Amino acid sequence: MDTIANAALSSVPPGQLQAVVADCVALEQTRVFRQLLVKRCGVIAAVIAVGGLLLGLLHSFAYWFSVGIFVLAPAGAWLVESRLERDLRKKVVKSS
Repeated sequence: MDTIANAALSSVPPGQLQAVVADCVALEQTRVFRQLLVKRCGVIAAVIAVGGLLLGLLHSFAYWFSVGIFVLAPAGAWLVESRLERDLRKKVVKSS
């Protein structure tokens, strides 16, 4: 966002500036979503891991599948965030 604020706004067309700002907002929302997902899924995966190992209640496939799902969800959100950040960098470089 600092890059946008420091750019010479008179040289950037309003439509292009709106698109870059919209992408910045989308990136920030995705970043917050990923952070919340990491915290929540991390706690659930830890509970499953500890509970499954200590209590021996889960079959090994169910254990690894459950832990894997709660680890892969934040990883997918991170990939989406990385793609949005890369696209935003391309737009900002193109507009400067």
